[in-house]
Amino acid sequence: MIKKILAALAAIGAFFSAVFYVLFKQAKDEQKRQQVEAKAEKAEAAAAVARGNAELKKEDEKLAQKNHSGNHLDNFNAGLDRLRKSSERGKERNAGNNG
Repeated sequence: MIKKILAALAAIGAFFSAVFYVLFKQAKDEQKRQQVEAKAEKAEAAAAVARGNAELKKEDEKLAQKNHSGNHLDNFNAGLDRLRKSSERGKERNAGNNG
């Protein structure tokens, strides 16, 4: 009688062990998937920042060329554009730090 009870308890224990093994494995796989997604998002954000910086650099180079073109009106307007853009970038940067 005691052997039957112990065998039943062992079977129940084995069942719960199998269930918890599967649940923990699924949770671990989900955690790994989330980590991979987070890494992909970070890489995508870094690429977007790099693209944005490249675009800003191109704009700055165009304005610098206008600034040194020899035409006084173009020089003046390009200088104003550079100052305006620099001011806008500073405001964006400060808004990001305060937000």
